[in-house]
Amino acid sequence: MLTRCGETLLQGDQLGSRLEQCSYERIICRVVKHIGGWAYEANGTFAEAFPIRDLARGSAKRAASADGATMTDKMASVHWEGRGKDGVGRITTQTDAVKSYPYGYRSRFEDDRHGTNPEELLAAAHAACFTMAFSFACDAAGFATTAVDTTASVRLVKRGNGFLIDRIALRLEATIPGIDESAFQKIAAAAKQDCPLSKALASVPEIVLTAVLGK
Repeated sequence: MLTRCGETLLQGDQLGSRLEQCSYERIICRVVKHIGGWAYEANGTFAEAFPIRDLARGSAKRAASADGATMTDKMASVHWEGRGKDGVGRITTQTDAVKSYPYGYRSRFEDDRHGTNPEELLAAAHAACFTMAFSFACDAAGFATTAVDTTASVRLVKRGNGFLIDRIALRLEATIPGIDESAFQKIAAAAKQDCPLSKALASVPEIVLTAVLGK
C-alpha cells in the first residue's frame, strides 16, 4: 500500500531488479538502480545517483516533502567605501548574523584579522551546507549523528592577471553510533557530491574530502 509523505513505501520487482515506489502528496517516484548506484525517478527524470539505496530513498523523501513549499532567496549585502586597496566594505546578511562586518584588501590578502574575506565566508557556507547534507543523509540511512565537526579550507591563487579559487578541502569528523567505516565513507562522499554548495562550486578544479569516524 501507499501512504502520503513517505510513511509507507511499496516494494516489488520490475524488470528483474529490486524497486521501491513511493507516493507522496505531490510526487510519485521510484527508487531504482541507475548508473551503477541508486536513484529516484519521477515522471521520467532521474535524480542524482547514490551508492546505496537508503540514500536515494532519503533524497526522494526530502524532495517530496519540499515539493510545493515556498523556497525564498537568501540575501546578503555589501556597502563599499573608498578606492581599491584603501577601500573598506561592510557585509550584512539578511538575518543580521553578520552585520556591517568589515573586509578589504588587507583582510583578504595580508591576513589582517580585523576583517573577514570572501574565501572565509565561502568556507563557512560550504562547511555548513555539507555538514547538514551529511547529517540528513545519515538520518535517511538510519543512523543518528551524535556530533559532527567540519572545517573547510578555500585556497585563492594568482592566475595570470587575476585570481582563482583552485581548491577546497573539507575535513569531517563525526560520532555516529552503530555505523561502520564503509557505510560512513560512502555516506560522506555522497553528501559532498549532493551538497548544494558543492554543486554551485562545480567549477572549482579540486574539492577534496577527508572523513574521520570518531570512536
